[in-house]
This record gives sequence, structure tokens and C-alpha cells, in this order.
Amino acid sequence: MAHVALDLSEDEKIQLLDMEDHEREFFCPIVGCGARLTSLEGFEDHYNACHTASCSVCHKAYPTQRLLSIHVSEVHDSYFKAKVSRGYAMYECLLENCELKFKSYKARHQHLVDRHKFPTTFEFHKKAHPSKKQRQKQWRKQDLCKDEGSNTNTMLLEDDTMEGLTSAISKLSTL
Repeated sequence: MAHVALDLSEDEKIQLLDMEDHEREFFCPIVGCGARLTSLEGFEDHYNACHTASCSVCHKAYPTQRLLSIHVSEVHDSYFKAKVSRGYAMYECLLENCELKFKSYKARHQHLVDRHKFPTTFEFHKKAHPSKKQRQKQWRKQDLCKDEGSNTNTMLLEDDTMEGLTSAISKLSTL
């Protein structure tokens, strides 16, 4: 039997130690998964099939390397965002056998619903609640804004998105 080294957080390690319930059923400790398994070998198979393609930036897991690659481009790649803002079709269809690209997330979503019969409620990028670190960063930005509020030339970016940068640049050009 091959042994697999799992890169789990401390919380996930604790959950893994406690994942056996009274009926010898195992639960996957990965947040949001909820898979129920009947053996440790089953868990290893499940983990390798479902959680090995995980983002090194935000740690979200995807079932395939292709979907992980799409996620990394769309969420973490500033070049992707710049191309989208210039009107390029950058949003790839999520199915491997479909090579269509779209100019917006909404257009791709409509394609997935119409052509591939995805449910209308499907969302590729589920909005997560901000982490403690993200909330602290936002609070620091708000505090900075209060401290420098009297300086009219101070510009504070609300977020690191391309839209925020575009907005900030347009504000600078009007000063």
C-alpha cells in the first residue's frame, strides 16, 4: 500500500483524528466537502481524486488541474483581469471538450446553462466570507482613511481588483 503525504492545516489534522463516528463512518475534514467514507483507504482515494488540485494562494480545491488553472487565472492573475477589461474573451468554458471563450463571467454562465444544462444556481467562484486576515486588512484601510481624511489628495483603494485600480486612475486624472 502506498502512503500519501497530505498537506493539512492543524484544524484539518484534528478533524482527521476525530473523523470516525460511532458507526465506523469517516468524514472528509476538508472544509465544505462533507464526503462520508467507510475506510481510511477510501478517504485516501477520495482525497487524491477530489482535493489534490488546490490553489496555493487561497487553498480552494478543485476536482481537476484544468479547473484549478481556470480559477488561478480568473481570481489571482492581473494579466487575465487586464485582458478582460480590454474586451478580450478570456473566460473559458469549464468543460474540457468545449473550447469556447467568453468576454464575461455572466456570458460563460449563460453558455453553461443553455448549452451544457448546468443549473441556473451554479457558481464557479463561490463568494466566501472574508477571512480574519482580510477583515483586519480592511479595518486597517478604514483606520488609514480616518487618519488621512483631511488630506483631499489622499487616495485609498477599496480593493485590489482591476476595477478598483481603473477607478483610482480615473480619479487621479481628474485631480
